[in-house]
Amino acid sequence: MFITSVVNAQSYFEGRIIDDSNGEPLAYSHILVKSSNRGVITNTEGRFSVECLVSDTLIISYISFEKKELPASFFAENQSYHLKPLDNEIAEVVLFGNNEDLYDLIYETKKNFQQIKDHQTKAYFNLETSSKDKPLELIECYYNSKISAEGIDYLSLKNGRIGMAKQKGGYFVSLSTTQIISDYNLLYKSENKLPQNPFHFSMRQLKKYFNLNLLSVKGGIYNVEFTPKDDSGAFFKGELWIDYKHFDLIKIRLVQEQLKRHPFLEISKNHKLDSLDFDISFTYKRGVDKYLTKVNFNYEFKYDNTIENRLMSTRGVLLFYDEGNIFDLPYFSFNADLTDYDKIVTQPYNSFFWEHNELVIPSAKMNENQKFFEEHGVLLHYNVLSEHNNLFKNRIKDWASDRIFLYQLNDGANYNVSESTMNNDHQLYTPSELYDFKYHIYVDRNAEIDSVDYLLRTLIDVDKSFYFNRININTNCFINVYFDLVEIEKRNIERSLKNWNWNITEVDSIYSASQLSLKRKLSTYIKEVEYGKNHNQLKKYVELIMRDLGVDNTPLLNFVNDFENYIDVNKTEGKMLSESSRLHFDLYNYGSALLSIGKTHNALEVLLEAYSLGDDHPWLYYNIALCYEQLGNTISACDFYNRCQNAGGHILREVFDSCDD
Repeated sequence: MFITSVVNAQSYFEGRIIDDSNGEPLAYSHILVKSSNRGVITNTEGRFSVECLVSDTLIISYISFEKKELPASFFAENQSYHLKPLDNEIAEVVLFGNNEDLYDLIYETKKNFQQIKDHQTKAYFNLETSSKDKPLELIECYYNSKISAEGIDYLSLKNGRIGMAKQKGGYFVSLSTTQIISDYNLLYKSENKLPQNPFHFSMRQLKKYFNLNLLSVKGGIYNVEFTPKDDSGAFFKGELWIDYKHFDLIKIRLVQEQLKRHPFLEISKNHKLDSLDFDISFTYKRGVDKYLTKVNFNYEFKYDNTIENRLMSTRGVLLFYDEGNIFDLPYFSFNADLTDYDKIVTQPYNSFFWEHNELVIPSAKMNENQKFFEEHGVLLHYNVLSEHNNLFKNRIKDWASDRIFLYQLNDGANYNVSESTMNNDHQLYTPSELYDFKYHIYVDRNAEIDSVDYLLRTLIDVDKSFYFNRININTNCFINVYFDLVEIEKRNIERSLKNWNWNITEVDSIYSASQLSLKRKLSTYIKEVEYGKNHNQLKKYVELIMRDLGVDNTPLLNFVNDFENYIDVNKTEGKMLSESSRLHFDLYNYGSALLSIGKTHNALEVLLEAYSLGDDHPWLYYNIALCYEQLGNTISACDFYNRCQNAGGHILREVFDSCDD
């Protein structure tokens, strides 16, 4: 099948690779464009889509199958190609009177395998979890990777996306599958949390722990089965595919039913994971420059979440490709302890990147699952995940004109610390030690053949930010102006990047210089406004923000003045205000300030948020009523005037007279 989309005289060719012996699709076979040495990989249905010249040649390869070169134009007239498997040559092999040669083969392969050099590649990750034929989870990611003889040294996330569907008791999530796979060392058994394999042992130990059996020989590749001699669960059983002539490992498959030793953990201590069957294989490129090209994994287990006990099935693949070429990673650093899920939703979703990077085209099953998640679950990226599951708390907030309040920092904790508290005999603090505002200017660069795209965001790490200094009437204003200055610098970077076709080294320089400049600007800001105590200087910055961003921080000036009776801040010195008290206090005050300057719609939205969170103060009811009255909604206004009266507030008689009318 041929679909054209001409870009620099290139076209898109689509096709399907089929096993000639049985008509089954060859999933994850490689399609290489000969002229560029770049290519794609077939999906689970054997389908692919590749961009190349009409005159190009495609090289098709799959383990234990013929390597075939075809003109790209072949797929202009043909929908598929049937790849022939190599003949089984086991009858021609004179060997194995006592299987000693098989042990020698594996041990020599191990020694050769240890010589594999480190490689940097791009990587594609796909994971699907289902239960009772119902899709529950879909993860898709791209990474930069470093791979070696021992396995995967690291995976650095470029971008990712998630699909989830609800089951009884909530969502099911595979938090750290990539970490579990990366942690498995193929050559050394120390610290492995999964069972051992034949490469972990000396020749003597190999003979002691494993039986070997030759299954087939095709194209000079020996397929050897290994089985442990005991049933303790400490060893994998499986298969090896070895190039006998060169002692090259082509593939190793590791299998264990009822896995007793594993790194998988339950989400909750009340949950139980049982009966884990695990199957993983590592496939390597043949030839002089050998490296890991693919990791397939499948595992099944019973999961009891106290509501029901379900059989879960997970399957996935890690594909390593484009060796020596890596993505430009975003200017952004992850916390070391984040899970796969948290890493994905911590950073913005980049639609441009996904439109221009499609190593594996979606299968019909994947498209069906995505539609299911859209209709019955959630398709997630960036910071949406915490809305659906309390487990995810990384709380990265995209800068917006919506204001940040003190209660949001440090997970709702807030201390009102006086100078005497800071300077007591036991704890000596400076004001700078009692606050930290964490932010990231996120820059994601994606270079294509004829264009470069940039995605920039100001990200505020609410979870890692805190403010424990003494609160003043401008504290909330001080905090917001600080982050607004970061947003201004982000826009300065954006203008610089989009005014010229910079290379990656030049982008590094622009970003680094900007970070130093921003650090100086923020330091100057803090000194001049004195944490909000210098009202006149802070007002100048408020005017600057209004001019450059169109965001009005005026309602946050003198923020506490009219609300000291709502929560007596002075009486809370040195004590932690509850999150709900802090939240109601800030939302009420901000909404009331918006109301006082005529922003009635905005004020009502903020005040109703406080109401929805359980605030029942009569002053809140009164100001909500005022908003409704100014907007002409008499029924709602009278409803909240009544609530105010019932909560102990004082309402003028003429107000109730107008409601009676």
